[in-house]
Amino acid sequence: MKNTKAVFLIILGSFLMATGFAFAVDSPTFTGAQVGVGFDGNRSGVDLTVTRDGVPGAVAPAANPAVAAPAPAPKKPTLLESAQKFVGDNESQIAFGLTIGFLAFLIIGTGGAALAFGLAGFGMAMFIK
Repeated sequence: MKNTKAVFLIILGSFLMATGFAFAVDSPTFTGAQVGVGFDGNRSGVDLTVTRDGVPGAVAPAANPAVAAPAPAPKKPTLLESAQKFVGDNESQIAFGLTIGFLAFLIIGTGGAALAFGLAGFGMAMFIK
């Protein structure tokens, strides 16, 4: 029972110390909490109006409608889309590596040999391509 309490208090103590350091007197988090700035970025006590040349209250000029807006950046493909493109482009090399790995598993009988020889077969097929 004593060990359980000690472990609990050690973990709780380190958590309390970490939160205490987060709200240290000179930290921006503590200062923001004092002036009422919400942690979610909402406006509460802070003037978020647009300024011009660093002068508060001077509103920035409206955008010129004659100037075309910049083209949106191309959409970055997701990990799944990238993987599907890679598999689609290298389907025959992957099949070759799997075949070599399966044959290595049948001959040698270990999964490590299957992975090693399959990877070597895939690398060889990619090198030939």
